[in-house]
Amino acid sequence: TVKAIQEFKPIEVTNPSEGTYIFDLGQNIAGFARLHVKGEAGTTVKLRFGEMLNQDGTLYTDNLRSAKATDYYTLKGDENGETYEPRFTFHGFRYIEVTGYPGVPTAEDIIGIALSSLQETTGTFTTSNEWVNQLQSNITWGQRDNFISVPTDCPQRDERLGYTGDGQVFVRTASMNMDVNQFFVKFMEDVISNQRADGAVADWTPNYVTPGDGMSGSFGNSGWGDAVVII
Repeated sequence: TVKAIQEFKPIEVTNPSEGTYIFDLGQNIAGFARLHVKGEAGTTVKLRFGEMLNQDGTLYTDNLRSAKATDYYTLKGDENGETYEPRFTFHGFRYIEVTGYPGVPTAEDIIGIALSSLQETTGTFTTSNEWVNQLQSNITWGQRDNFISVPTDCPQRDERLGYTGDGQVFVRTASMNMDVNQFFVKFMEDVISNQRADGAVADWTPNYVTPGDGMSGSFGNSGWGDAVVII
């Protein structure tokens, strides 16, 4: 089950241009933002999400490709204020760009919510070298971020697919870091449901490509189909 695993309060709020505010969570996560806002009915607040900033402090989105990674909330005008968080989407991000906010938002008005299918840490790894420790932190956060129902290759752009190749490459490390048993039991059941009649395994699961539609090469490839053995 996908659950909220941690909340992040912004460590910095910047104002790169008039009416545009950038919230820095200090950590790259997969999840969504909880917005607190008070204003007139009909006011629309726009939130965009990204992993990096441009040199001028604006949000970098080139790596998202065609993904919009944008939420909109239209106020109902509650005099006591309103709280918004999406229920049917998630983003990969460290930075949240807010425009259309009535007034000046503060670090108290945005909270980052990290999601994951993984809740139990089973292994840890630390050294006397801070750089190596940071690398291990990046690895474990990358695991949390990419284990949302299926093992994705990236949570931020227009390619959040359950790749069998990515899953099999990382399964050993994943098993050392966290309890992934039920996650991979579920994923392999998905893989089986996607297999072709000849047993060929799709490069990703769930699979949106059917044999004969011009992309039948997405089945039975070395490195991806190996997932049925390795996982």
